[in-house]
Amino acid sequence: MKRQEALLGSPVLEWKTQLLPCVPSYAGVGMVIDVGGNPVVIDFAAVVRRELFPTFDSDISWDDATVTFDDGTPLPRTGDVLRFQGRDYKVLPTVDLSPDGSHVIFIFGDPESGQ
Repeated sequence: MKRQEALLGSPVLEWKTQLLPCVPSYAGVGMVIDVGGNPVVIDFAAVVRRELFPTFDSDISWDDATVTFDDGTPLPRTGDVLRFQGRDYKVLPTVDLSPDGSHVIFIFGDPESGQ
């Protein structure tokens, strides 16, 4: 995936103190999902190498709030806002791992959606 990142100009998700290289996907753009009874439009997805996260080699739950990056920054979770190419996006409730567990898949929508 590092090669794909490089071919795309090394795009990154900005999360607090972290810059997470990613590969964006626009396959689900425009799809509407239900978040807490509210319709939310998917803007894009981003695939991030799992090795960039401190839990990549363990069975610690992604939702464990005590798991952080080395500098104490918590992992991005559903509802958190990350920046991509100068615009803020909210993580929708679909943070998942790829089938082989090697990548984290984030789905993003408008930060004001689903409220």
